[in-house]
Amino acid sequence: MTVSFLLRYSDRPMQFFGSAAINCLVLAAIFLICGIYIAKFFDLFFIAFFIAALLVSISIISVLIGFSSELIIRAYYESSGRKIYYTENL
Repeated sequence: MTVSFLLRYSDRPMQFFGSAAINCLVLAAIFLICGIYIAKFFDLFFIAFFIAALLVSISIISVLIGFSSELIIRAYYESSGRKIYYTENL
């Protein structure tokens, strides 16, 4: 599984971290919607709001990690003289 991860996302880490951020944002929205619905019956809105805020902060951190790792990968490829993208001649 680790080898598969390294082969797929070694030259495009923003796709991995961006998808993780989108998943966290969707979960945060679900927690907020469920928290508003549950607040009518129980006093659990603050817990749902806290979890949603935590997921939003995790998604922001994930995007920042993806962006910084993308910069590191680009610097690595430029310093080694290798091409980042592969193109074919038609």
